[in-house]
Amino acid sequence: MLFWINLYLGIFFALFTLGIFYYYYRQKSSTDKVYKQLGDKLGLKVKKSSLTYPSLEGLYQGREVIIKVDSQIDPLGETPQNFTVLKLRHNLSVKKKQAIDSPQVQELFPDLKLELGKKYLTLSFPAVIVDPELLKSGLDLLIKEVESLEKI
Repeated sequence: MLFWINLYLGIFFALFTLGIFYYYYRQKSSTDKVYKQLGDKLGLKVKKSSLTYPSLEGLYQGREVIIKVDSQIDPLGETPQNFTVLKLRHNLSVKKKQAIDSPQVQELFPDLKLELGKKYLTLSFPAVIVDPELLKSGLDLLIKEVESLEKI
């Protein structure tokens, strides 16, 4: 009797696990398609991964750009949160990371902050962004910010 219960539970959990993997890969493949289209539109290379979201890298308006999806676990350790990161390489002399207050960023993206690191100016969105126009406007904003910082 116990053998049959274990067998049925084993089959149930195996099918349940396969269903979760199927859902994840179906969701991931739709995001992969959107990022491929976005990479073609912006002229960036798509770097695929079998388990994570793809990233886009390359030159956009003559500047090195990275668009990727990162994950972070909340402070309580319960749920991971995905966020989209736009990085633009700069030639500034920066000793440590710092937040930048920008009226342009506050106008377009009131809840977001710019972070100036040693190599990159970073803009993070608190979700997986698949809207090409939103990402393009974020990249254009980063380029304007770097150009204004380089003039100083």
